[in-house]
Amino acid sequence: MKLILHIGTHKTATTTIQNFFALNRKNLLKNGIYYPHNPDSAYCMNNLASQLANNKAEETREYMKKSFKKAHNLEMDTVVISGESFYAMTGFFKVIAGEELNKIEYFAYEEQFIRTFKEFCFLFDDIKVFCALRPQEEYSNSLHNQLVKNCYGIDYSYSLFLQKVKFILDYKTHIHLWEKSFGKSNMNIVHYEKIRSNPIKFFCDFCFEQKLKDCNFDVKIHSNKRLSRDILEFKKIQNCKKISRAKRFISIQPYHQLSYEYPDKKNWQIFSSLAERKKFFKYYDKGNAILTDDYNLDELKSITEFNESSYLGLDNRKYMAIEKRLNNLLRSPKNIIEFFIREFLNKLIKFFPIFDKFLIPIRSFRNYIRLKIEKW
Repeated sequence: MKLILHIGTHKTATTTIQNFFALNRKNLLKNGIYYPHNPDSAYCMNNLASQLANNKAEETREYMKKSFKKAHNLEMDTVVISGESFYAMTGFFKVIAGEELNKIEYFAYEEQFIRTFKEFCFLFDDIKVFCALRPQEEYSNSLHNQLVKNCYGIDYSYSLFLQKVKFILDYKTHIHLWEKSFGKSNMNIVHYEKIRSNPIKFFCDFCFEQKLKDCNFDVKIHSNKRLSRDILEFKKIQNCKKISRAKRFISIQPYHQLSYEYPDKKNWQIFSSLAERKKFFKYYDKGNAILTDDYNLDELKSITEFNESSYLGLDNRKYMAIEKRLNNLLRSPKNIIEFFIREFLNKLIKFFPIFDKFLIPIRSFRNYIRLKIEKW
């Protein structure tokens, strides 16, 4: 049986690809392809990487074992596992979480996690690893936006952010560690520009020997849009406040709505001076050149934006207007109902932790409905 392992990177249409597989699970079975269900997410398997990095590797082992067994019973030829957090597990689950690691420590952890995961794939006869890369500056900007949007506690400057992700941006070393465990001949590395126009079609054509039948390729997902600069700066301020888990969750869509209402102007998504960016990103040019030669890629630049930012900052008047509008959106009947349900369940789990396991199927069903109907 063949395993296709989609490891990222973040911000290379991974969510679009994952949602295609999640929404086409039944039709994929007709093509001999099994995309496992995951109670933690309706569409991806990032929790498998998180478990590897957080001393819960046995849970990942069990998931891979059950996935193989299920595919075998269904007489499938191929299993697809997709989680962009497999790339740079140490970065996302240790460094971003607050651990201080030097380069040697960082990549020692990363090699250990990759090697452990390779051991969990032993049941498969053939393993192909797929990874898309984009210029480090573009990746950093998108990643900065996403982490501020999704993670409370991230309220620091872009310059400090770059220092925290400097090892994550070392594509060459990460890819070579995957080569070391899985074999270079099993690595499929592509430039994001090559797949940007139609990532689903490219991924399927690249990974599968046959054309997929009866699948819906028209997938439109709204969950991974970036925040406009005004809303990003507003959210960064909110990230240093103490906000309940329930309110954090129901705020996701209102922040997207606010980004439509406060759109960007030209060069607003540039976060530092050109001189600072050139100095920082040039470190990756040599490694990019090696990967370009190794995998016959189009030129992989580290920096692509040569303008200065035109953003002047978030003034108090606009901040107050955004805050008022956010509160109005949060007071919609739907959000109020969901807030109280989530608050009740969070308190119930706090006092009776065993109750959490009974909520797993409910969460799984809710995730599926949200993906199917709300498209996020």
